Amino acid sequence: GSDGDVLLDNQCSVTQVYSADLDQYRPDTALIVTQTGDPTPTVSTEAAVNYGLIVGLGVAVIGIGVAAFAIRNRREKLGGPDRVQPSNP
Repeated sequence: GSDGDVLLDNQCSVTQVYSADLDQYRPDTALIVTQTGDPTPTVSTEAAVNYGLIVGLGVAVIGIGVAAFAIRNRREKLGGPDRVQPSNP
């Protein structure tokens, strides 16, 4: 957008790579900065996946399941959680 001779910009403005077509809009006081390489941004269509995290979470879930199963089986062998074990002093 613009306000008289002043061009306005904000985070909703369309961003594009500078080209000679934009020279007519460049103010006389603008600094020209040279850049090496292609300034065109690249966009990856593949999501970054952290397979290590996924495997780690899977191993943790399986470990918790195995531990819960073992604890339950141990309690059943001892007669359940409500059974009082007699002691010999």
